[in-house]
Order: sequence, then structure tokens, then C-alpha cells
Amino acid sequence: MKKEVEKMCLEFEPISLSEMDDVMFMDRIETKFLMHIDLLPLVLKTIQPKYKILEIDQLRIFPYSTLYYDTKENSMFQGHHNGKFYRYKVRCRKYVSCDLSFLEIKEKTTGDRTIKNRVKTDGIETTLSERSMNYLGQYTPFQNIPLEPKIYTDFSRITLVSKDMQERATIDQNVHFLYNGKDHSLYDKLVIVELKRKTFSCASSTLIKTLRQYGITGGGISKYCIGRSLLEDDLKSNNFKQDIRTINKINDGKYYYFNL
Repeated sequence: MKKEVEKMCLEFEPISLSEMDDVMFMDRIETKFLMHIDLLPLVLKTIQPKYKILEIDQLRIFPYSTLYYDTKENSMFQGHHNGKFYRYKVRCRKYVSCDLSFLEIKEKTTGDRTIKNRVKTDGIETTLSERSMNYLGQYTPFQNIPLEPKIYTDFSRITLVSKDMQERATIDQNVHFLYNGKDHSLYDKLVIVELKRKTFSCASSTLIKTLRQYGITGGGISKYCIGRSLLEDDLKSNNFKQDIRTINKINDGKYYYFNL
């Protein structure tokens, strides 16, 4: 299946990183979709005429490595678990292929909007630098609150941009979690699709129309929250247990998609 996905990626017209400036959408609506990897070549083939694919140095599938942070009391995790408005995720993400790293802040606001801010770092910071903590103070309430590294996530990503420049989509595979020496890397059949748009309107989205043809509807799920729920037995995560059971069934081939 990996070969089929790689072959389909070569069918897309490429777009460069600099050409993507207009679709960075740092203030956006995000919608996620989950499916089995067997569906991915079919979806890619259907949407190929309407999308371009990010290409850097002749690569079209890119490895990412991310370290997430939280307070000692796990206030960010609990904010997601309890569905709190104005909740945050803080992470250092390394774009491995181009050796770039950023401190990234994602804030979920009312109306399901997500605001993202980021600043370059010298790499993944296992301890946040003074500069990074000052940056956090501009966008979060955590400047004077110590943050701890919590969980690593690695995955490979395809990035698509609609030819009308109205949406950007990321397609993540091979999701791998690592926490305190504990490893969970069994999601080799799971695909996470995330659509990013400026507005709620999606009537013109070829990707959404195609996913709906396969009965796949969108919702919300967090790699950070799922990873921590899987690996930390003493962390309250009841609200994610059903999601994890369904994700496991997709990965095992018992379901081919997840109506979130």
C-alpha cells in the first residue's frame, strides 16, 4: 500500500513552500477525518485534478517529529478532555526533511476556530528556553508557569492545496507515540486527514465531497490527547476511550472509516 500511495502522490501537480503562503491559514477552521490506509489511494485518485501537492527537494511525503508540553497538573490535556473553550496545545515541531524547528502554539477559541502562532527554534527543546517562554507569554497564560515535556509524536505527512487556494489538507500516516520510555507505534494502517479553511463553508471542497462518498464525516480528535491516553495509565481520559477503541478497529481493518 505504501508504494500505491507514493505512486499516486507523483500524479499531482507540485506546489512549493513559498507558493503556499496564501494558504497558511493561521486563523482557521480545522476538520479531521479518520480512515484505513486502503482507502487513501482511491481518495487521492479522485481528488487529484483539483489539488496540488507540496514538494520540497523532490520529496512529497515528509517526516515530522513533535514534542508536546503541558503543566505539571496537565491543565492543557484536561482542557481538551473537558471540551473547554480557549484551550491550548504547546509543542516543538521539527520538519525533519528541511531541518527546521518551531515552537508552535495552537489556541482553540469559541466558534470552533483555531489560531496558530509559531517561532523558529534551534531544534526540539526538551527544556523550553527563556526566549520560548517569553514567546508563550505573548499568546498564552503560561509564561510564568513551568511546562514539562510530555509526549513525542512522529508521523509522515502529505500536504495538499486546492487549486482555488481555498483550503489546505494534511494527510498523516505511521503515527508513533513515545512517552517516558513507553512506545506505541502500532498505527501503521491509520490515516488522519485534516482540512484547514478560513471559513466553515465547505460546499466547494472536492476532498470533503469525496470523503462523504465513502461515508466519512468529520469531527475533532487530537494526536496529543490520544497518545497520552494510550501511554499514561494514571491520566484521566475517559472521554477519549471510545475514540481509541474505534481507532484501533480502523487500524485493524474492522472499520474503514470513523464517523467522528
